[in-house]
Amino acid sequence: MKSILPVLLFALLFLSSGCGSAEAIKSYRYSTAKDILEKAVQKVINTNPHIVVDTTQPKVIVRRNPDNPNDTSTVTINLSDFHGPDSASLAAYEKGVIKIKIKAGEIENDYTFRYLGDEEYWKNSTSSEIFIQKATDKAGNGIYQGENEHGEFKSKMAKDFTSLFEREVVSKVDKELNLKHNFD
Repeated sequence: MKSILPVLLFALLFLSSGCGSAEAIKSYRYSTAKDILEKAVQKVINTNPHIVVDTTQPKVIVRRNPDNPNDTSTVTINLSDFHGPDSASLAAYEKGVIKIKIKAGEIENDYTFRYLGDEEYWKNSTSSEIFIQKATDKAGNGIYQGENEHGEFKSKMAKDFTSLFEREVVSKVDKELNLKHNFD
């Protein structure tokens, strides 16, 4: 699979990169390097019985027959099976993304969050940040990065999502690092 649909690739990267006008649902900044934050996040996730990591492989949509310009049909494949011109960029992007489910009592929410920046930023910055890109409940209700036109990120639903995330992830990362995050 040599070629992907460029529009789809740019939409994926733009909408979920956390850059530009794609405002994050909520961000948590730390005065520590990304590697240190990442170790703390992983420890919290691995030791918290309320958290289940989503280990499904990321997918990418590619042209079914890229050598045939008349065939515009597509197929969805695992990112690891894609070896096109932008595969390294997509793989690097996915490296910073974490998908989890938090189950606490009757509440069961899915979260997608990521580390701010790219590998070059991670190597050189003395601060780091995680931010929530997406949160959905078991009924399918959700909020998404960049979709705050009507103040959705200040809604009761958003507060419920961020409150659980802060209780089960952020507060435990704070303790693990012995640091307090800075709110955006």
